Amino acid sequence: MMIRVQELCRKLKPVLGKKIDRLWSAYLAESDQDGKADIEQTLELLAAKHLGQNYELDRSPFPPPPRKFATAGDIEIGAVSYAAKSFYPFCLESQRLKEHIVVTGRSGSGKTNLTFILMQGIMSRGIKVLALDWKRGYRDLMSLYPKLRVYTIGRAVCPFRFNPLIPPSGCEPHIWIKLIVDVMASAYLGGEGVISLLVGGLDHLYRQAGVFDKQHTHWPTIQDLL
Repeated sequence: MMIRVQELCRKLKPVLGKKIDRLWSAYLAESDQDGKADIEQTLELLAAKHLGQNYELDRSPFPPPPRKFATAGDIEIGAVSYAAKSFYPFCLESQRLKEHIVVTGRSGSGKTNLTFILMQGIMSRGIKVLALDWKRGYRDLMSLYPKLRVYTIGRAVCPFRFNPLIPPSGCEPHIWIKLIVDVMASAYLGGEGVISLLVGGLDHLYRQAGVFDKQHTHWPTIQDLL
């Protein structure tokens, strides 16, 4: 029964705090089995009252994360709710945004709502967000962020124009050629022969446009490369 008592104490602690600490200490100190049984019954009654547990299969969630952990971040993305009560904000550390996350679930389980909440929390801190949205659902965020830009890829309404052959500021053209060719070769499974052709073709286009001399009149495009 000790495992059951520990489980109940963990689940009740966020709701009842030090009262559960006292019950746990009393349970450990009690040598009489009848006394232990009384404490077990008390915990079961408290779980039924505060957590809604009964004779049916226990579907209650895990105990909430500690306040110190939940509020450690600087981007608020929600609130910690447990036993029909709201406890404290749940925050994400901005420095962890560069890490990866996968959101999975059946249709209607709330994947889009979760990412909506994440995006709102991030944008509220002035951090830019890019969403590639084929179902056109994220544009609803415009009601909250009127300056949100929506590009229509594949349609002429507001096309997304991007030239990958323009090096970012501070990157030398010959370095950018190698980087962009590596990406293209990885994406299309190109071998050494393809890589050599792409490098030669981009080098020719850059020289023709005056990119290496920093006197370019225009930027070459992928269409030119083809």
